[in-house]
Formats: sequence, C-alpha cells, structure tokens
Amino acid sequence: RRVHGGSISCRIMAKLILLTVIAAILVCSEVHSKCLDQDPQVIRRAIYNDKEIALTIEQGSWDTSGLHSTIVHFLLTEVLGYNATLNTDYGGEGFVFRRVAGCPGTETDYPTCDAAALLDVPLTLINMEVWPGGKESEHQKWVTSTKLVEDMGILGVIGRVGWYTFSQVVEDQWSSNRYVLENYRSLNTSALDIFERVHPSASIDAAAAATCAGPYEQFGCIDGWFHSPTCNNSNNIGSCAAIYYVSPDYTTNVLNQLVYNLNLNLSAAWLGDDFYSHILTAAGSNSPVLFSYWEPDAFLTKFDATRISLPAYDSDNYAAAQDAGVWGPVKTDYPSDILMKMAWPKLKEVAPDAYALVRSYTFTNSEVNALLKKHINGVGTMTMEEVACDWLKNNTAKWSLWVPSAPVCTASYWRYNVSECDTAGFRTVTYYWNTINSFGNGSLECVGGEALPSVTWISCEFTPSESVAAAVVTAFNSVLLALTAGSVGVLLLYRSRTVISRSQPVFLFTLGVGAMFAFTFVYILSGEPTDAVCAFRPILLCLAFTLVYGSVFAKTYRIWRLFNNPKLRRVTFTSRQASTSLIAFLVVDAIILSIWMGVDRPQAVIDTGTVAGIGLVPIRACASQTSLAQMFPVLLYFYKFIVLVAGAVVAFRVRKVNEDFQEAKWIGMTIYNSVVIALIVVPAAYTMPLSSLALYGLISAGVMVCSFLSVVFIIFTRLRTLKRTGHYVLPDVATNGGASTIGSGADDGPMSGLSSSIRADSVPRSQ
Repeated sequence: RRVHGGSISCRIMAKLILLTVIAAILVCSEVHSKCLDQDPQVIRRAIYNDKEIALTIEQGSWDTSGLHSTIVHFLLTEVLGYNATLNTDYGGEGFVFRRVAGCPGTETDYPTCDAAALLDVPLTLINMEVWPGGKESEHQKWVTSTKLVEDMGILGVIGRVGWYTFSQVVEDQWSSNRYVLENYRSLNTSALDIFERVHPSASIDAAAAATCAGPYEQFGCIDGWFHSPTCNNSNNIGSCAAIYYVSPDYTTNVLNQLVYNLNLNLSAAWLGDDFYSHILTAAGSNSPVLFSYWEPDAFLTKFDATRISLPAYDSDNYAAAQDAGVWGPVKTDYPSDILMKMAWPKLKEVAPDAYALVRSYTFTNSEVNALLKKHINGVGTMTMEEVACDWLKNNTAKWSLWVPSAPVCTASYWRYNVSECDTAGFRTVTYYWNTINSFGNGSLECVGGEALPSVTWISCEFTPSESVAAAVVTAFNSVLLALTAGSVGVLLLYRSRTVISRSQPVFLFTLGVGAMFAFTFVYILSGEPTDAVCAFRPILLCLAFTLVYGSVFAKTYRIWRLFNNPKLRRVTFTSRQASTSLIAFLVVDAIILSIWMGVDRPQAVIDTGTVAGIGLVPIRACASQTSLAQMFPVLLYFYKFIVLVAGAVVAFRVRKVNEDFQEAKWIGMTIYNSVVIALIVVPAAYTMPLSSLALYGLISAGVMVCSFLSVVFIIFTRLRTLKRTGHYVLPDVATNGGASTIGSGADDGPMSGLSSSIRADSVPRSQ
C-alpha cells in the first residue's frame, strides 16, 4: 500500500510539474507576442454607447493580408494603446463589405443581408487589404449608397491575378526550342506538349468541384475539371494541358471564361490546399506546369515564376461579362487591383487616432515583396508576426508618421469623487485620472497639458443636522420656542384679566401656536431631505404663517368692526364671528396644500447639478416631478401677501382706538418688519447663488425673527401691560353672552371670559 500510495503521489507530482511547464510556456509565448520594447505612451479607449469596444481587424487567409493586419495590430495595441483583436474567422473574400457594414451571422447569411438588420457593432471594424476587383456592385451598395462602409483610401499595393509557369522552364524552352512561353499564343502550339497533362485521378477540392457543376456543366465541367471546347470529350482530354488554381473564391468564372473564349487546349482544376504541395513538388524538379495565382504573395517568392501575358485588359470586356450573368465573354487579361482599405464609418468618432492610422497606412509592392521573402512560405525563416515586428523595429521613421501624437491632458481625462456631507457642511471633491500610470503620478491616456486638480471642497446642498451651523440655529430656535411657549402659558393662566380679555386672547393663543409651528419648521430645515420632511416643510410653514398673521388680521378686524361706528349704534361682533376669517384662511390653505400634495407632492430626490469649476454633482433635494407643481408655491406666496396687506390696512384704520382694546402700533410694527424681512429673504433665496449654509442661515433667521417679533409685539406687550396694571378691572366692562357691545354705557356686570362690552364714550371723537 505504501508503494502504491507513493506511485500515486509521484504521478500527481509529475502532473503538477507538467502543468507548471505548460503554464510557463504559455506565459513566455504571451511575452514573446509583444513586439516593441516599450509600453504605449498613453492608453486609448474606443468608446461606443458608453462602453469600451475592441477594434477588430479582419485578417484574410493570404499572406499580405496577414502582414498588414499584424503590423496595424501591433501599432494599435503597443503604440497607440487601444484594445484591438485580429479576426481570422472572416467567412470568405466575397462579402468583405458586408462584414464591415454589420451583416450578422456567417457566410451563408451574408448574401441575404439587408441594411435594415445590421449589428450595432460590426464583426469587422477594420480591413487593411481589400481586392475590389469583381466587387463593384458591393462597393456601390455599401460604400456609395448606404454609406455603411467607409473607403479608407488606397493601400499603395497593386494586386493582380495571372497565369504563371517557372522562369527556368521559360528560359530552357527558349534556348532549346525557341518557344515563347511567356505569351498565351504558345499554348495553342506544340509548346503546349511540354506541360503536365490532365490527370483524372488528381485531388480536386470538393468545394471547387461543387462550384464547377450545375449551370457550368454545359460549358465543359466534368468531374470537377473545366475543359475547353477542344478538350471536353474523352478522346481529347488526355491531350490537353492542365492549369491549376487554389479555389474559385476570388475569380470564380474568369479563368473558365478565358480558357473557353480564347479556345485554348487547357483544362482547369481547383486543387484547394493540395495546390501548394503540387506546385512546390513541380518547382523542386523544375517540371513544366501551368498555374493561376495572385501577387503579391509569399508563395510566389519561393521560386522564380514568369507571368504569362494574355490579351490586354479591357474594362468594357469585363463590364459585358458582369452583365452576362452566369457566363460571359471574358477574353482579356485580369484587371490590376489597386488594393484599398476600409473601415466602419463610426471608427472616426469612436477611435479617432486609430482612424488616422488606418488612413495614413501605405506600402508599395517592392516593400511587400521584400518582406514576403523573409516569411517561411517565401523560403525565409520568420513567421508573419516576426516579419511584421522586424519591420516595425527597423522602420520607425516611416510608421511614426502614421501615428497621431499623444493627446494633451484636459479635463476629459480625469474624473472626480464627491464625498458625503461632513459635519461642517462641505463635501470633499477628489480628482483622479481615468487610467493611472504605473508610477501612480500621471495619466496613461494623455501627456502634458492641464495638471490634475487638487482636492477641493464644495458646500453641501443641504445643511447637515450635525453641523455647527445647525447646532447654533437649533440652540437659538429652542430658546425662542421656550419663550413663546412660556408666554402662551402665562396667557392661559391670566386669560380672565381685563388686559388680556380685551386683547381677544383666543387670537393671542393661535398666534403663539403659529409661532411655535414656525420654530418647528426651523428644526426640520436642516438634515438630509426625506420624503416626509419634504412634504411637512411647506405644510408647517404655511400653517405657521396663517396662524400668526391670520390671527393678527382677525383680532384687528374685530376691533375695526366694533369701533367703525360713527352713529354710536349698538354693535355686537363676537370673537367667534371674528374667527371665521382665520378659519377661512386655514380652509384656503388646506385646499391648496391638499391639491399640491395629491397631484405632485415634493419628494426627496437625487438629481445632478452643475457646480462651477467641477461639473455634474449628485444633489439631494426636495423636488416635485412635474413643472405643474411650481404653481402651488406661487399661489401660496400671492395669497399670503394679500393677507399681510389686508392686515396692514385694517391695523391702520384702528390706529387711534384706545390701547386697551387694540395694538395697532404693535401690529403695524409686526407687519412692517415681516414685509421688510420677506423682501430681503425671498428674493435672495431664489436669485442669489448662496451656499446651502448661507441659505439655511438666511431662511432660519428670517423665520425665527419674523415669528418671534410677532410674539414680542403682540403677546409680550400684553404681558407687560398686565404686569403694570396688576389685577385692576375697569368698572365699565361687562359681559353680554360672549358678545362685545357698544351702547348706552350701562354697567352690565362683571367681566366674563373673552367677551367685553365697551361704553360708547370710550371711543375717541375722531373715530
């Protein structure tokens, strides 16, 4: 058992060592995939719909596409600092425009792709090498008409398909037989006898064989081979020379049409991947063979090949072939393709520096051919990634002209955090770079320019209840509330005394209660807004105003009704009758507040506001959800203003009544001071750019001063008179069922409760 257990332990250890080795190899391979011995000066991000996206570069299956896409990938990731990927699962050359336009799915879906059903972000954003030949209609649809693909300019490389044979064979046949093999006319002479014959057992690519079928069978397709008219019967097939191609993907019908329309004794076959081994084997033995291929490509750098000249290219000939449909009259040489680049049109706004790089990128045929010879397929020793990296390291002067300079730092490259409110009533604003460099002292996305702002502080949008300002206001408010409550208590205790009873104590009480409501409002004015606080603030303030100034109006209005009696008639106007005006004011308040709270009551919300020098900051505030709710405070302000004015007018009318029955002077002072304070506080609160602490102090002071002055001028003056007169009761004051009367002057008995009867001769003559 010990031996068995030991063997298990050894196997486990061996597996761990193997996994470690594999991990090390993967890490090393990742390290080696980096090309330049430098990090990007800045990090750039491609942002689309508030999300970072990778810049996808399409890499075709041919060598030059791999070369250009790899170079650009290195530049995007290691120089510009973008997140970029190579897409090798591209789905065929025939639909390159549709992939950049955003067609979804696979190659089988592309033919039916419509502009109405495109991906938000295409599978391919950048294609560095596009062969436009034969794709004129695609270019017209996706680039010119719909503008869903942007033409990024020419690559600088000219590509061309052609027919080739080995240069050594051409030289040998010229020397020995005077055959001009580089001209197609020799293919209809005895020179054709030197080339490889058709082999019925040759390995035909299955996909290519399927292409050479269907409607093409009538033109000479037999078993995957396409035979010219002179070779399309079993007796002549063996006498025709073979011409090979990789696949029909790029020039599906051109090779067939050339063989057919030039009436050459040739048979064509697409060999797929077997093409390369077949041609290389022939090249190794210098065997005469015909093949069709394209340039530039690393394959043609493995050996010396001579291009066979065909009748000069005629654009009208190819245009007629396109209009002909399945089969056409092509009988001139392949067109020269001025290779182009293309990209997603939104690349310019999503990744402007990547857009600029792709626009500027250019190569020449000679540069490309020199690099292809270094590739392993061109009999070199490097992979395509190594070829691209080697070029980048030795051609900095060229590619640095393609790369935009690093952006200069501005406010768009940093962000900020705003703390919660502290006890001093401030919020701390801390700035930081979007991406911090490895030293932690700068940005990875920009250089120079504006420095990162220092820590700063802004005023809170509300005054914290724990702040010093709130503590001071609360202390003063508590003292004023205590004094007011004490004065109301004294009124209750001495309510039957003459000085108090003649001053209509019921309104003195309601005024005191209103003042206490105002002080309660000050308590909830500080602290973080909540739904309950937001709703109770306007309710308390409205009720406080109405109880204070409505009481002043009611008691003054009662005196005016009693003493506005020039004919000395008997007038009865009870306190209960006078209180109807106060009740009416409260009913109006209730109606407006009920509608307001029912329709769109203020709620605690977190909104964003712009703070000068900072930007958008989350703000907690009381707010209604619709603009309709803004009319309710306006209605209340207007209505309260009417109450103030009415009270002032009535107080002025009774200014000469005996001081025992009215406080016109004190009421006037109350209203005057309230109006002055309101004219200062309200405009300042709504128009001046005050900090939350200043606004809190202004509103609190305004409410406390107005409320307490009302208590001082109306209640304290009565208490002072009470102290001065002691328990004296005037002999001419009597009770008449709770009503105040002015009549013959008879003594109706002792004073009772809150009602009094006043002799006519107590009214001043001027009244």
